[in-house]
Amino acid sequence: MYLLIQARAETPLGFRAGRDEAREETLSYVPGSALLGALATAHLQLCPDRRDEFADFFLRGGAYLGNLYPALPEETAGAEADELRAARPIPRTARSCKRFPGFRSAARASEQRHGVTDALLAWSAFALSGAQDPTPLAKLRDCPECGQPLDSYRGFCGRSEGAEWAAGKAEQGFTTRVGISRERGASSHGILYTRDFLRAGSQFSGRWWVHDDLADSFLRFLGSVHREMPLRVGHNRTRGMGKLVLGEPAPVEADTADAVQARVARFTETLRAVAGSHARHAWYLPLTTIADCILPDGAGGFRQLLTPPVLLEEWGVATTELVYCSVDIRRVSGWNGVARLPKPDALAVAMGSVFVLAAEAPPDWKALATDQACGLGARRPEGFGAVVVADPFHWEVKNA
Repeated sequence: MYLLIQARAETPLGFRAGRDEAREETLSYVPGSALLGALATAHLQLCPDRRDEFADFFLRGGAYLGNLYPALPEETAGAEADELRAARPIPRTARSCKRFPGFRSAARASEQRHGVTDALLAWSAFALSGAQDPTPLAKLRDCPECGQPLDSYRGFCGRSEGAEWAAGKAEQGFTTRVGISRERGASSHGILYTRDFLRAGSQFSGRWWVHDDLADSFLRFLGSVHREMPLRVGHNRTRGMGKLVLGEPAPVEADTADAVQARVARFTETLRAVAGSHARHAWYLPLTTIADCILPDGAGGFRQLLTPPVLLEEWGVATTELVYCSVDIRRVSGWNGVARLPKPDALAVAMGSVFVLAAEAPPDWKALATDQACGLGARRPEGFGAVVVADPFHWEVKNA
């Protein structure tokens, strides 16, 4: 069962983006690993005698707790559940005006926003031509309204109430503190530091998955958390930060095989129209990561591309060629609160990365829908490995 989760920051939240002692940047979303630890702590406090239930939820992979991303301004706790309303990272192929960036639907009366365009179809068509025909890229150089250059556009997005794509954003701030001398109990000479945080009142949304056999008990547990206690997540919790309140979870329908097939067929048809005679394959399968994907290679390292052999190993889907990709690599670190030790660092394919693979035969659509639900790679219960097959963003967002 999928659940649409919405949450609100009661106090500022902070999640360290790495181990660099010279930088105190925070992540701009609530990571699933922090949610997993907070819910496990809440379960031990609220249900100390339900040890088997605890193991099912948090140790045996009975629930996958996806990241919670900054929600759209229109989202409220009472909104109708719709999986596309769950916020997600903007794909790396998104482009917007360098001078007036942003979705038009989010523009206020006093603002100018010249829209967002996705470039995946154009770049894939260029790749299919052997990088010889730049015609599909002609409209990706300058903004059609003001002539300024188009630039990459990052952040989070989702569909608003009016079925329009819009951006979600959590306001950030920082505090400045003086270091305290342990010997004197007073300010320490020459030590001044800042802490980045996400502001109190920020709204977040995302999708979680729970096994059908555990759904009723998991919903009861979330109801207890909603009524009786906020979650404590992130760092600086002893200084009053990190209080996150969950809204009532709303069940949403899982992606069906027919829906996945229809989206892949739509993307293939649209790419054929853009690429013309250069599109010589039967099917084109676009995969967009909506969370960091950790892909161990079995030899102590990590894969950094979703190539046909990797996809065959992970999902059993046979493809012939990696047509195009837009990828970023991110170092993932963390803290094990039980062992009180750092987690081993891992290299992950960053959220928002996009891959287009070609296939000569249609995949098993039912198996592909199941694979999409399960995700890719390691540490999936902590929110890693979430992938969307044929995200509608790639053909719907045109100067949106």
